[in-house]
Amino acid sequence: MTNIATLTNVWAQMPYLGDGVLRVLEAVLRGLPQDIKFADSLTLYTAAAVETKVEIDDDAGSYPVAVIAQSKGTACFIVLFDADSADVTVGTTSPDFGMPVSATSGDITSCVLLGAGMKTKWTTGLTIAAPLTLAGAGAVTNDPTVYVLYHAA
Repeated sequence: MTNIATLTNVWAQMPYLGDGVLRVLEAVLRGLPQDIKFADSLTLYTAAAVETKVEIDDDAGSYPVAVIAQSKGTACFIVLFDADSADVTVGTTSPDFGMPVSATSGDITSCVLLGAGMKTKWTTGLTIAAPLTLAGAGAVTNDPTVYVLYHAA
């Protein structure tokens, strides 16, 4: 079965996401490998603010395909954990991936995460947070808007 319904839903949301996010998602969706395009598991997660940790998926085998952040004026990091949120303490648990976010409001930062390593790395769950530092210290004053396109197990 193909991922047509999911891809159609993502395409339908895109005009409402803003120009920078729209352009990144268009590029990612056009360049996805066939095994992801034709799976029934591609999902776009959106968070208007990531004040603390947020569990995106608690299933083993779910992995991020793209992470996009739109700054709201505070430099920070988007950190991802291969864990259920109950097992994550931001600032104590080491993140499995981190991406810096600009201090300039409106700036877009993105990262595409593809390849066999991504499929085998994420074995527990998918949780995100947005601390001030990569190590997880500090609360963010203006939380970025975060979009995570992920392959759900």
